[in-house]
Amino acid sequence: MEKSVVKCFAVNYKPIIIDEIALEGLEGIGVDLLWRRVQKRISSELTEKMKVRYWNFIVNSGKVSFYQLPEPLPYLELLDRFEIINEATGHLREPDVPIDGPYEYKPIEGEYGSCRYYETRTLIPIENLKTKTYEAVMLEYGDTLIIVANKEERWYALAPHQPISNIAQLSSIHYCMLELIGRSRDNGQSTIGRTNLNKIIKDPKTLFYNRKYLGNQDLIKTNIVTESIAGKGFKALLVRLKRFSQPSILTMPKVGILHNVVQYLLQQPDFSEKTEVIVKKGLISQKQNKRLQKTVNIFKFEERTIEPDETNKLKTSIKRKFIYLSSRNDESSESEEESQGPPMKCQYKIGVSLLRQAYERFLDAGLEGLTQVQLGQQLGVEFYTSRGICRMFKSKNIVREYLEDKGKQRTARFIARAATGEMDVRYSEEKQKFLEYLKESQVPKEDVEPSEDEVPAKKIKLEDKPSTSSTDVTGQNSDEDIMADVDMTPEKVITEVKVLDGFENTKTLGSFTKNPTLRQLTFANGVFKVLKKKQCVSGYITLSNLTSKEINEPPMDTKALKSFVQKLVTDGHIKIYKIKWPGIQKYSVLICAAHVKATDPIIKAKYKEICMRAVTNKKVSLKKEIAENASPSITQFAHPRYMKIQKLHEFLTKLAYFEHVKPESHSLPAGFVSIVDFIQEVTIGFAIQNMASAIETNPLVNQNQLDIKMKDAPPHIYKALMRSCTLQNAIRLNLKVLAMLGLIQLVRPSNQTTNNMGAITYTSFLFYVNRNAKIIDTTGIWPRVTDEKIKEKSYYFETFEDVSKYWLDVFQISVNTIIELEKRSRKQLQPPQRYEDEVFAHDNGARYGDGNGPCGFDSCFYMEMPRLWQTYYVRPIQSHSSPKKGKIQIKIPKLKTKNKTKRETKIKTTSKIVAERLANEKLTRKRSDTTIKWSKSEDLIITICKAAITILSPSSQPGTLIVRNIVAKDILSIKDPKKTKSVCHSRASTLESNLTLIHEKHCIINELKRRRNLLQKYEGLLKKLRLRYSTNMTKFINKARLPMMELVWVILQVMQSKSYIQKVPCVASNLADFYEHFTIITSTANKLCNMFKVPEHVTLKEAVVLTIMQTIDSEISTELGKKIYKTFEEYPEAAVRSAVEQLRKCGAIAAKEKIFNNQMRKLDLEDICQSSYKISAFYQRKWVSRLNSEFIDNLSTLLDVEQTESDVKGSAELNCLYCEMNAYDIIDIVSTSAPLITDASGAPIMPEEINVLVIDSKYRLKTGTLRWKNKSNLAKISELFNHMDLNHSLKYLSSYTTVDSKEIKQNVDKSDPILKRLDEVGEKGASFAELQKLSGMGEKELIEKLQQMESKKMLKRVGFYENLLVLTKYLAPWTIKVGEKHIIITPWLTLTGKARPDIFFKWCSVVMNLIFERPGCSVSYLADKCEYLTYRSAQDVCMFLEKYECIKLAMVNLQPVDLFSDETYDPEMEEFNPYGAPEKMIAHPIKNCLTKYCYIKKKVLDLESNDALLDKLFKC
Repeated sequence: MEKSVVKCFAVNYKPIIIDEIALEGLEGIGVDLLWRRVQKRISSELTEKMKVRYWNFIVNSGKVSFYQLPEPLPYLELLDRFEIINEATGHLREPDVPIDGPYEYKPIEGEYGSCRYYETRTLIPIENLKTKTYEAVMLEYGDTLIIVANKEERWYALAPHQPISNIAQLSSIHYCMLELIGRSRDNGQSTIGRTNLNKIIKDPKTLFYNRKYLGNQDLIKTNIVTESIAGKGFKALLVRLKRFSQPSILTMPKVGILHNVVQYLLQQPDFSEKTEVIVKKGLISQKQNKRLQKTVNIFKFEERTIEPDETNKLKTSIKRKFIYLSSRNDESSESEEESQGPPMKCQYKIGVSLLRQAYERFLDAGLEGLTQVQLGQQLGVEFYTSRGICRMFKSKNIVREYLEDKGKQRTARFIARAATGEMDVRYSEEKQKFLEYLKESQVPKEDVEPSEDEVPAKKIKLEDKPSTSSTDVTGQNSDEDIMADVDMTPEKVITEVKVLDGFENTKTLGSFTKNPTLRQLTFANGVFKVLKKKQCVSGYITLSNLTSKEINEPPMDTKALKSFVQKLVTDGHIKIYKIKWPGIQKYSVLICAAHVKATDPIIKAKYKEICMRAVTNKKVSLKKEIAENASPSITQFAHPRYMKIQKLHEFLTKLAYFEHVKPESHSLPAGFVSIVDFIQEVTIGFAIQNMASAIETNPLVNQNQLDIKMKDAPPHIYKALMRSCTLQNAIRLNLKVLAMLGLIQLVRPSNQTTNNMGAITYTSFLFYVNRNAKIIDTTGIWPRVTDEKIKEKSYYFETFEDVSKYWLDVFQISVNTIIELEKRSRKQLQPPQRYEDEVFAHDNGARYGDGNGPCGFDSCFYMEMPRLWQTYYVRPIQSHSSPKKGKIQIKIPKLKTKNKTKRETKIKTTSKIVAERLANEKLTRKRSDTTIKWSKSEDLIITICKAAITILSPSSQPGTLIVRNIVAKDILSIKDPKKTKSVCHSRASTLESNLTLIHEKHCIINELKRRRNLLQKYEGLLKKLRLRYSTNMTKFINKARLPMMELVWVILQVMQSKSYIQKVPCVASNLADFYEHFTIITSTANKLCNMFKVPEHVTLKEAVVLTIMQTIDSEISTELGKKIYKTFEEYPEAAVRSAVEQLRKCGAIAAKEKIFNNQMRKLDLEDICQSSYKISAFYQRKWVSRLNSEFIDNLSTLLDVEQTESDVKGSAELNCLYCEMNAYDIIDIVSTSAPLITDASGAPIMPEEINVLVIDSKYRLKTGTLRWKNKSNLAKISELFNHMDLNHSLKYLSSYTTVDSKEIKQNVDKSDPILKRLDEVGEKGASFAELQKLSGMGEKELIEKLQQMESKKMLKRVGFYENLLVLTKYLAPWTIKVGEKHIIITPWLTLTGKARPDIFFKWCSVVMNLIFERPGCSVSYLADKCEYLTYRSAQDVCMFLEKYECIKLAMVNLQPVDLFSDETYDPEMEEFNPYGAPEKMIAHPIKNCLTKYCYIKKKVLDLESNDALLDKLFKC
């Protein structure tokens, strides 16, 4: 019994709904589409009750917005790309419509995403929706209601694994591409075929680099698939978001042949099977099996040897081909764009010049050479350094450069010229051969046919002008020798080709930009050698293969070979002939030697061979061609965009002024034209040539009807043209273009009240043809700097020749103009409309638009492209009628020569101007103007950038100059695109000699130093970013650009302030003014701040460290976790966040692991409360000291060893033990043998015989020995300390820092002035000096009294960085409360108030080591050196060491130092006061401090381990 998924499982629908809304991007999603996508997501139908529930959640979520569109969204059918397959091949098939629906690229400035309805949609207040039911909302808005998620949700849906701050690294195009890829979800976006990606970026190369950037940002993943487009298989890339990425096995079709093969192989062992078995089972055919081995898929083929066994019953081993599924890892596999080998080993040598090492690496590489990246890897330097070395060597002619193509990447390799001796000799030989071949292939001028009248024949783009170089090779054949199906028209049989299609701009061999490479010369010589032998070769591939065998090198790419052949053809060294196959639209290309003519016998033989192949080819259906006297239909010629506009204007001018016909639709004066009158006067040919497609009229019109006017046309032609929407739209658009050019004026009808062009119908168009026109001479680069003079031309159309001259000038200026604009796209044309009485006043030639296009027109007109002016040929649509039944017999014609007759050239009247331009003019673009002008404001921007980079990086860091140049380019290229990064760098170097700008830079820096609040965020920022992204220069630059631009903006604001403009030449006018504006502080105040010592949240920080310290060696229990939660629950969340953040910044704690990493967002990454923490390694490194090493263990072992008076060799432990015991007068040390310097044999060497140069290699030191005499009766040194009672050592620490809530006294004796004062100050407490001054008691007497009160739990010594006394009832702010106990926090305590000996002795060893190394240091100094100890904790450690006689504490009174202080002043030493200031407490080690401390530490830790063992045994 089937059940719904919703009934079986609990579905968390909230994130699913928000995710589906967010994936649709800024354009939003309709309610109906949302329900269908949610249904597909949860695999269940949605009931009306569920829709109401989901709708209420969406309205109240606060993460979406609601809009009403002016029109309903089109219905989108949810398709699965992997179910759309080609039935024949089983591969994915190109969908009939875009898989993710219609899309229009319209990025929104200031927003992230693209939306075509952004400006027309209306925001619906959420309050209005909350008051209505779901049914009421649907009834009111219907399909016009869309839902749009906020920016955070949209980014989370696209990249849930990255913070939203990364969105700043994406441009508008990048984000729109990412949004479009996200809309397709699992289907992904294909890079070829019918894909919406082409609506954003049409150029495949630009698409590749933008897609590569998104891939490097870890936002998208690609899969290689085979897609069937128009019946042919193509290799395509499937681009999907990272969250939707699937392995190759899940990117195969879900139905069809390939799906069946995959499913079968998944069930086989090792996922493999013999191909013959697959074919026999009918899964694929033999033909499909061969195709699978050529296409991109997850199948692999290999031959395996099958050994005989019991199952196969073979007698001998045989080989069979197997098909198996590839186990390639999709994540680790290399991308299809690039393949990077392993990095080369660094070979840097210390002490050798870097340039010398670089040259040595080039010599070692030999003829293979090195790339810039490889050189950087071998030298261990950055890419920019290695690039500079390569450029320097190249400019000094030390190395030579050659280009290497790998895939889609072109790499430059550098070879040392010293290593290319043999190659130079071979290069010279090949060059000499090449020159000899060129000399031999030269044809005498008298043998060369005149080519003045020749027009190069191209494959598609033609003029209606036959080539004069065509040759009739058929001769005078009889009627019975030639079949009607064979095309024997002389001009269509053999044609000499001067220019290959696509290589019109190829230069000659004499205009090489670089010298040809050795391979190019070798291959060129091979081509000449082959043509010298064969005289004629058919096809480029055949020529490449023959040449490859001749020179024993790999074949050349066809495109590269065509380019080289075209250069030889241009220079006349070889010829190319094109032969048409009889009966079909097919040609053969013959590459011939220069002396071979079209009438040569070898050409005749080739043509006879082609005819025979045409007859014997069964697949060819021979058809009749057009008769010789029949010219191509007019529908085969179409005017390009601006030729249509020119012809339309010329016709309108004739109709309005020069061939004026009295209009029937209006009675206005000459110049006014309406569509109704205009359309009647145009010819049928004019109408057809202005249509984009002539399919609908092609069978209706013949050649004789083209000159008939529309009003005289046959009814069937008239109706077809008048009803043609294509013709109406073309004329309407062209009229708007003429209005934008200022050639006509659109007249507003008298009954129209708005200026809306859409309200005017097609037949109501009325316009006025202007007689004045103006254009700008934009020849060269446009737009230009405003300082240059701009020439404007004016025209008055008195005669029709004036009109022709105007369009000729427009054409010449346009094609010689280079437009340099960053953003240039087509826009909606909105020319102004005039009333009938206003047109004469506006007939002044004014143009409309931004003026950034050719001739000063709008930039949306691409008139600078010659192909938009040149008439081109459209192939006629061939009918697919079946051939006649029966056997077709074709006789091979006999090739006979015929005297060449020169035919007259027929030129169409409609394309006269274009033909003249093509024949008489050579369209050449002028070179870009490389001169770059700099203004004072731009130089100031460069100076500001230099000042900003000085503040961001006071010391030079790698990459700082790149950041400066990029920011300068970003700012300056807004107005001048030629201000590139390299140009800004050159300008910055030039300005180094400008003393004025150098002074300005210093003034900016000094002004900012006066405003420390502005510099706090930016000073030294690049060093921090460099350390953070030390391995990724690109990320470092991207992270540094925005702060750099912010600082430049801050500097510009400061430069506008009054203090900067009105500069004061002195710091202050007088001393009072100086003290008013400045404060003198000690230099130590500028040292780095330790966040651990910040007085904010000190108690909370100590509590956090104490809590985390519980997990240093074991995990906490559940009960302890509840106790911790209850303890910190009383503190505000903001305080806990601040405390933990400060501990993280100072390095005391570190994040242990993140929770819910698969659901992280930006807020989660910064949410420190959803992380678990541990004591950091940086904190634990503070415990590293000599007393926490093996030294203390070895010394402890020596204490328990029975000592003998035999000779011993010294060591660190023995030296420490014997020296301290000798100082304590327990033993005497006697040296028995002194250390000696000996030679290799062990013989002693006198000091005067020692040679200092070889002392390390020839001599060695022989250590001396000593023994000791015992002055006491101790057998072991440890017996000296047996009198010490260590059983209650740690209880002293725990009892002193813990106060029970029951022992706190709320009422105190107010008669005592001390208690009264402490009650008044409350939580603030009072210092010892304050209480002594208040009571007037002596120091010793007051200390005894305070200790008595403290033992009675009346008051307590508190404070972390000073000693204060507070009443116990005010103890809460200084402690944490765990249960019923108040704990004064130190890092070695537990939450029960007990001291942990392992942690305590870690810090105790560090403090003891510092005291031993620096006798007389203060408690505050000890705490500062430890960094993570407060003054209170350091004092507790010192008091513990003093109790067990390891150190001696004292107080010191220092007089304040001034100019008249006595230099010989000795500080006064007093007895230790536990309530005094920590700065005045000093510690001195005693004679046997290390030995005694070692004994104490060992005994206490042993006692604690024994107690822990007894506790475990007792519990067991």
